[in-house]
Amino acid sequence: AIVPKTNNLKASIWSKLAQAYYTAEDFTLALDYAQKEHDFYMDVYEGIHVNTAHSFLLLGNIFTRLEKQEQAYSAYQQALQYNAGIFDQDNHLALDANRFLSYMYRIKGNHAKADQHALLAIRIQKGIKFK
Repeated sequence: AIVPKTNNLKASIWSKLAQAYYTAEDFTLALDYAQKEHDFYMDVYEGIHVNTAHSFLLLGNIFTRLEKQEQAYSAYQQALQYNAGIFDQDNHLALDANRFLSYMYRIKGNHAKADQHALLAIRIQKGIKFK
């Protein structure tokens, strides 16, 4: 079935609103819009969409900020299933996710994974600064 362009446009707008509210630190509204975007990709495309991993990444970051660590961890793991390179991108969402994952793995005692995500965060931050 062909999905009308307006539906994809709505998902794009939900994503932009979610990111704007995330940046403004209004995590409740960010979650609302991020969940709408994510549900759209899962319901309409059964997760087979270029932005599915990104939606999981954004949800993971929002859950972390809302202190829902287990939900955040689950979202991050699902992001990896859809895009193995999702945490290796030069953007602020990936930077935050790597910082959060480094912290989560450190708490869980997995220091190797914590170090891996800390190094990714440092590399991403350097890449963002010089662009």
